[in-house]
Amino acid sequence: MRLAERAELERFKELLDEHHYLGSVKAVGERLHYVATDAQGQWLALLVFSAPAKHLKHRDQWIGWSPAQRHRRLSLVTNNSRFLILPERSVPNLASKVLRLTLDRLATDWQTQYGHPVFYVPALASYPQWFMVAVPRRTEVGGRLGAAVSTLMVFSRATNSVSWTLSGSAVLDRPLPAIARDRDGYAVNVAPTDSSLLLRPDVVGATQAAVVDDGPASPAAAVVGGGPQTTGLYAAQAAQRTAEEARVLQYQWLLQGAPFRQFGLRLADGGALVLYGMYLNTTTEHPNLVAGSPIQVPAAFSPLLAAPTEIGYHAVYANWTYQFAAIDPPSTTPNAKLQVIAAQGGPSYGHAY
Repeated sequence: MRLAERAELERFKELLDEHHYLGSVKAVGERLHYVATDAQGQWLALLVFSAPAKHLKHRDQWIGWSPAQRHRRLSLVTNNSRFLILPERSVPNLASKVLRLTLDRLATDWQTQYGHPVFYVPALASYPQWFMVAVPRRTEVGGRLGAAVSTLMVFSRATNSVSWTLSGSAVLDRPLPAIARDRDGYAVNVAPTDSSLLLRPDVVGATQAAVVDDGPASPAAAVVGGGPQTTGLYAAQAAQRTAEEARVLQYQWLLQGAPFRQFGLRLADGGALVLYGMYLNTTTEHPNLVAGSPIQVPAAFSPLLAAPTEIGYHAVYANWTYQFAAIDPPSTTPNAKLQVIAAQGGPSYGHAY
């Protein structure tokens, strides 16, 4: 399942005109064109999602919003305006599979293309309260705005008398899966001790850490998928260790839990999206901490030193704080693995002596 490329849109339009009873979609407003293909790249199905109509009687009655609410929130709705299974394509359950794969990525694609945030608000009966928003975000780099990246942001408040505060953010490296909603449209909160998942959410971070610390040989790799924030993070740290050993230094790292609140949302397939914080602690030192030539302090950590005079004659400590988001599949899914799909971090502690 993928977005149609600009050069393919003419063929896309011709197929809709030929095979869909409504024909193609007029090229106005916000819209996304999707193509489902087989392993050989042959087109199997076409879908178009477009900006919603301003007024739809039955939709508006079902949502139950007021005219003012519709005006504010209409941009958060999209319309499946065309869905075509191409003729002479016989694949069991093709329509349902294509629709599911498209919905798994639609929110992220729409945000990336048009910049509309998507809110996921669990119905919580008591405090603390929280919600998650998926939004394209641009960061200032060297005085200029960088490219937009799809970001998950969590906001929370402990009581009604305090303001909402940002409690975590992580940049997605793949489309956000479909989030489950209850009949009132609320996202569904997942408890840290939920046992219906492959891993209880409160051990997701520790299981990821086992792979980051010990690599693919860790027993935890049997339930944790490879990727930039698991085996990739291990490979990066192992490479740093090799580089430091070439300078006759010792390098150690440890990914460990952090005392930040964990958040979980139910996914449409019964799994969970789990957001959690971790510390990555690193040490570069002379063997046995015997004084030696100065160890270079990573540039990002220099502002965190207690004094500019700190010099690493013995060791340099450089610690990071990370926010991760992971897909925790249902426990009944065969051969499933935890997938870390988002991360963001930065320096949080530095010391040299």
